[in-house]
Amino acid sequence: MITLYHGLASTCSKKVRMCLYEKGIQFESRLLNLQKFEQHRPEYLALNPSGVVPTLVHDDRVIIESSIIIEYLDDAFPTPPLRPSDAYWKSQVKLWLKFSDDVAYNAVYAATWMALSSKAMSGFTDEERRKIIARIPQGTTQTLGKRVIGGIFGG
Repeated sequence: MITLYHGLASTCSKKVRMCLYEKGIQFESRLLNLQKFEQHRPEYLALNPSGVVPTLVHDDRVIIESSIIIEYLDDAFPTPPLRPSDAYWKSQVKLWLKFSDDVAYNAVYAATWMALSSKAMSGFTDEERRKIIARIPQGTTQTLGKRVIGGIFGG
């Protein structure tokens, strides 16, 4: 049994969904509403303490990080393969995934998160905003969240 916790507009979630569809793997979809900050609810943080999507659960084993999930799925379900068998081309796929994770993702993450979160936060009271930001795991996301709340809403 495979369960995918994911966000509809999340680029990382899209990467994993494309892999699942390409391989024809059946999965249970647990769509999280990122604009309602469902990825920061305690029950999800118990699965993925980073509070980001996607998270894949396969036979009670939790796998996080989209590129790692994709490699896991290709290893666990080898047919049809997503990666080439040639060592050189396999290295090129890994290089592309590294670029995707380290450069492309970081180039769009902050701006996208700020835009979506600030719009979503406008629907909450000051107290609700403080509670939401308190649930966000420490790190880059929390720093951005505090900027959204403090910069846009003066809290």
